[in-house]
Amino acid sequence: MNSFDDTIVAPATPLGEGGIAVIRVSGKSSIEIVDKYFHGNIKIKEAKTHSAHYGKFFSSNFEILDDVVIIIFRTPYSYTGEDVVEINCHGSLFIVEQIVQEITKRGARIANPGEFTKRAFLNGKMDLSQAEAVADLIHSRTEISHRASLNQLQGAIHERINLLREKLLMFCSLLELGLDFSEEGLEFIPHSKLINEIDDIISQVEKLRKTFQISKAVREGIRVAIVGRPNVGKSSIFNYLIADNRAIVTAISGTTRDVIRESITINGLIFHLSDTAGIRNTLDVIEIEGIKKSKEAIKVADIIIFVTDIFQLNEENIHIIENDLKNLIKKESHLIKVVNKVDLRQIRSDIDDETILISALTGEGMDKLKNEILKYGIRDVSGYNEKNLIIINSRHFDSLNKALETLTQVKISIENRMSNEFIVIDIRRTIQSLEEITGNISNEDILDNVFSKFCIGK
Repeated sequence: MNSFDDTIVAPATPLGEGGIAVIRVSGKSSIEIVDKYFHGNIKIKEAKTHSAHYGKFFSSNFEILDDVVIIIFRTPYSYTGEDVVEINCHGSLFIVEQIVQEITKRGARIANPGEFTKRAFLNGKMDLSQAEAVADLIHSRTEISHRASLNQLQGAIHERINLLREKLLMFCSLLELGLDFSEEGLEFIPHSKLINEIDDIISQVEKLRKTFQISKAVREGIRVAIVGRPNVGKSSIFNYLIADNRAIVTAISGTTRDVIRESITINGLIFHLSDTAGIRNTLDVIEIEGIKKSKEAIKVADIIIFVTDIFQLNEENIHIIENDLKNLIKKESHLIKVVNKVDLRQIRSDIDDETILISALTGEGMDKLKNEILKYGIRDVSGYNEKNLIIINSRHFDSLNKALETLTQVKISIENRMSNEFIVIDIRRTIQSLEEITGNISNEDILDNVFSKFCIGK
């Protein structure tokens, strides 16, 4: 267990007015420091771990600052693995600041972002993937992202990576043992079996890599661009989907000059909607800039809703615009074709079955459009299961890529009947890449990058 010489303090709840605020103090002097200010029915230096005590918190001038409830967590049975005191006071910004100031007067310092969780990691209370899951859990905005973050926090990725690591370590041991008995010609693991085992590990690592795109959709949301010619009803569709009049709607073509963005949640998935400027040839300088932004939104969108209206179906340039859009759309993105204003004219019989007919004015067909958006969104997270989805961020993804590279080299070396010592070197490099994910092997730069993204009190 690591030892820290200093004691840290910070509010664990957001600053602002509220019924209750929580101030967290962690370190070897935390109980002693708080005991100087707390007056209740017990000296908290004598209190048992996981016990709560009511009393008054005094300033260094012996003035009462607030009635508080103190909760004691003694090492190692705390979040950080150190002695921790949590001070529950009234949620006044002034009170919180005063209590924190008094504690710093006794030698504590203000915690850095993520420092409580960093200490938990360094004290062996969690691995690095679980520590990252704490931040993900705090920032989760939907049921799916909450479940997925919680799954990682409970050790799903640790368990999976550790199983692969143990297998690779066993192979290293057997291959190194073979080196010791090379003159006797003994082989402790046949090369044919080793290749099969390495193939299985490659397959498992590849499956983990593929969850990266799923995790991005779960955590970051799915980007949806509503595009088409001017005055086809893009803004009306946007307003209907977000249930608000965010975008200006008029009969004048080119009303939307900029990209308007809003987020909605459908069945636990976040969709980031973009209402874009109508795409057409124009000499209007401002409108040209708006169209450029529209095309940028199309390039990054996961779903593109291409809108025309019932009056423009016979115009040839609709097909030209659609073909132009396809040059901008990512290969993995989805195109949803929509015909709007169907309440104003009889619907033609030659419209293909994939096109969704709607009226943003009356709401006709809008549920079908929502379901289509959700269907494509679910495809982006296909394979999600709260038991098997492993949330991996870009750091995990990079480490898995490095592991795959070395595993591929391991397989080539085995097939070429290379000496065991060369195979062992690449297997150990693979193990190092996997250990970067859980933090069994890490450096200060990685830790600083991970924990700098946390809030102060965590």
